[in-house]
Amino acid sequence: MSLYTQLNTLIAQLNTLAGRQVMQPVVFVPTTSAPITPTANLPIRDLVLGMSGPDVMALQRLLIVAQKGPAAQVLSASGVSEIFTQETHNALVEYQRAVRTLLPQGVFGPVTRAQMKGAGVVGVWW
Repeated sequence: MSLYTQLNTLIAQLNTLAGRQVMQPVVFVPTTSAPITPTANLPIRDLVLGMSGPDVMALQRLLIVAQKGPAAQVLSASGVSEIFTQETHNALVEYQRAVRTLLPQGVFGPVTRAQMKGAGVVGVWW
């Protein structure tokens, strides 16, 4: 049983116990069959709108695979590039909102990196 199936089962149980819909089911739509592998030798720096580099591409790939909602789908459709575009910003805000412990500022900084690392996110540089 996949992690997403288990998570959706738990969400359904929570909703049943609460007597109302507390959480939405998790929808995971893979955008690539190739797994994202950790990227070595990337600078550890805060990323914001307008910046560029291979670390921006790594972040975009992660946000596309995380698929937290429509903004990630737009980013996927626009394609990965080395530029932190408005689409990247929107997908990052969407991710931060979905996590709920992060402020949705659209900045990939130490707090978001720490959350991802603590959550066991693979495919990002640490």
